[in-house]
Amino acid sequence: MGELGERQRRLVRVLAELDTETWQWMNLWSTVRAFGLPTPRNPLRVYAGLPEE
Repeated sequence: MGELGERQRRLVRVLAELDTETWQWMNLWSTVRAFGLPTPRNPLRVYAGLPEE
């Protein structure tokens, strides 16, 4: 995430912290993927520097 600005890093962390129920929405997956971010939830959490759940 070092290549991202502070606002972008914050957005990635917020997305990565969403609960598992929210991550079941396929349109969330599509949106996250469209920005080149890892999906599903745990790979994004790792990318954001958060522990896997």
